[in-house]
Amino acid sequence: MNGEKLSWEFCQNNSDEILASGLERLRSVKKYDSSIRLPSTAGNYVISNDNTPLYTGEAGDLASRLKQQFSKNTSTFYKNYAQKQSHLEIKQNLQIEDFDVKFIETKIGRKELEEFGIVNLPTPLNKLQRGKRDIYDSPMQSDNWDKVQSEYSEIIKDGGKTVLTFKPVNWVDAKPFPESGLYVISNDSDEIIYIGESSNVGDRYSTHSKNTYFSAFRRNLGTKLLGFRLKEKNGMKRYFEPDENGQVDDYIRNCKIILQIVSFGRFELEEYLIRTIQPILNKKSK
Repeated sequence: MNGEKLSWEFCQNNSDEILASGLERLRSVKKYDSSIRLPSTAGNYVISNDNTPLYTGEAGDLASRLKQQFSKNTSTFYKNYAQKQSHLEIKQNLQIEDFDVKFIETKIGRKELEEFGIVNLPTPLNKLQRGKRDIYDSPMQSDNWDKVQSEYSEIIKDGGKTVLTFKPVNWVDAKPFPESGLYVISNDSDEIIYIGESSNVGDRYSTHSKNTYFSAFRRNLGTKLLGFRLKEKNGMKRYFEPDENGQVDDYIRNCKIILQIVSFGRFELEEYLIRTIQPILNKKSK
């Protein structure tokens, strides 16, 4: 990094280089064995067979996620393997204990490292988050990842300050983009009421604008601010009556929003801002 300041802006402008370093760190650690205690902290992992990477993921709690992944009843990667093994050039009829795992603890960038790894390892058993990053073919600087992780706290604080310097625009005037990022929603009194992140901010903006079933923001707005009760349909309490949906629409059209592209650290920035600001419509502080 040649002595450059590890600011939020630096991490956004150099996200691929940082993630390439993180992926190299993940690939270079020793395989997990039972003598190692799994940490209950955030991190990334890659699941392999005979040193061939097959699935990668991220978790807020590595111990819990890896326990889930290596139980047949709850495993995502093994379910995908059972469904896809005959269509891929990988060993057939493996048992779940035939796979091994490597992991690293991650302070910042865990979602982006997952997306980067799916494309650049690559991992054929991942179904979701494919194509979220480009293939990276430049030389790596092996120490980038460790430097960023060691200074994550200040980087996140800088990111929070940076995002909140942007002026919110009226909801109907927003220009959403099909890229990963963060959004900050405020009401007509300029009070921040909801913060979220997405790998496709444009899709998420569209969902919040009209689709209550898939929008926690709309559901929380209707129940917490407008006093509506969710209606059940097909066993799911995710609906309002049509006239109530209309009132949610009216409220949102009077809101303002900040839309910000984030190439690195969107999960962690969202968590930091929710914890710091405590928006009324975020279900709980993260």
